[in-house]
Amino acid sequence: MKRVLALLISLLFVAGASVSCGKSDASTERYDYDLSRYIQVGELSELAAAYPDPSVCTTEEVDEAQLQVLLSYASFEEKAQGVVERYNKVEILYQMFRGDEEMKDYTEEAYQIIVGSDGFGDMDKLMGETLIGARVGEEREAEYTFPKEDASIGGWAGLTVTLKGKVKAIYQHYLPECNEDFVSGLEGEGGTFASVASFRLALEESILSQKAAARDQAVFLAYMDSVEVKKYPKEELNAYVERGWNEATAAAEQLGVPLEQYLAQYLATTEDAYEKLIQEKAKEQTKNDMACIQLSRLMGTELSEAEYKEGLERLFEAEGGVDESGYGSVEEFEAAYTPKEIRESLLWEKSFQQLVQQVKRLEP
Repeated sequence: MKRVLALLISLLFVAGASVSCGKSDASTERYDYDLSRYIQVGELSELAAAYPDPSVCTTEEVDEAQLQVLLSYASFEEKAQGVVERYNKVEILYQMFRGDEEMKDYTEEAYQIIVGSDGFGDMDKLMGETLIGARVGEEREAEYTFPKEDASIGGWAGLTVTLKGKVKAIYQHYLPECNEDFVSGLEGEGGTFASVASFRLALEESILSQKAAARDQAVFLAYMDSVEVKKYPKEELNAYVERGWNEATAAAEQLGVPLEQYLAQYLATTEDAYEKLIQEKAKEQTKNDMACIQLSRLMGTELSEAEYKEGLERLFEAEGGVDESGYGSVEEFEAAYTPKEIRESLLWEKSFQQLVQQVKRLEP
């Protein structure tokens, strides 16, 4: 099964949607009909979305980003007394409960968290914030709800669990000085940094890029909210359902366990519940596909041959080029995905960026 086009998936993954570009054996036919019979798109001129201004980056934001980098190079010394403070490292007895049942597979006797660090996942960040002010021997707990829209977590999606952390040790943080010697050992896109100023400029560019991504996410969600599905095309919908079962079966075979055991142990679900899950995700993915294709049709977006060739090269390089994509040339890549599918992806990119420019920005 071919992989998903990187450009299309990058735009939709930003919005938290698990999408792909249709099945590999009939991509020349997919959605090749009047989509207005299946979806109704809202008035594009009325779209508005709340997102951070992608043209503004404050000194305070750069300072915080710099601190996060320094924190990853910090040294730590155990505190003889005192409480957990932001940026301390904390060693805890970590436990997770679903209701009254302890989920022993997730118990960690000496789990370490750096409080306030961006280098940890959402659960660890929550646990870290909860521990601020706690002393050694003190236990704190917090509730965490898994994202409903994350298909990869199967039966965990939307589930609320209780996290418990008992403080075993607290370590004071000591940050390195951010000077020329320090930044010269860091690598950016252009190599090592020649000065603190160039390092901070790279941080600013990264922050603005993240804000642009947040803008794209907000605009995408606003657009998708405006799309109403009248009915789902059976062929494309069934293809996604089949893909869901094929992926689960392949994962179970790779782990050497029966499918039923894989679903229960790794996705916390049953076959019936998994069927409902992939039916829901198939509808979401089919809606995404139709909405993306319909936007370019409604806006009358056109692609010149020069734009197609440039975009094709860009997609090929995004997949890893000759070295990593698995294709010996851009021509092989184009043949595998088909010109129609590639053109649809590039049309979506172009029409979406046109849409971004006309969506009214609301204060977040």
